[in-house]
Amino acid sequence: MKKLNIMCTIGGMVPIMQQQCENILNEWKNMVPKDGHALVDVFPYLVEYTGPVVSRSLFSVPFDETIKRAFNMISELTLIANQAQPFSIPGEEYV
Repeated sequence: MKKLNIMCTIGGMVPIMQQQCENILNEWKNMVPKDGHALVDVFPYLVEYTGPVVSRSLFSVPFDETIKRAFNMISELTLIANQAQPFSIPGEEYV
């Protein structure tokens, strides 16, 4: 069984956060054409940033396809849980 190496301080996470941020910024630089202007949708990069930071800093595992799939499943379950209502109370919309 793998031993989990948990970094308990933000300071321990900073190098991982910085490296991942630099990776994404370099990717964006490659997307910009020679005229120096580009429109980038940053929302998809939030998971691309937070996923590797969390998996590497908290669990000391690389952000591979298995971990990425687990993150996607957690995201879907969160969406379903937020939309689910176990029961409805008549008139609750007026409260």
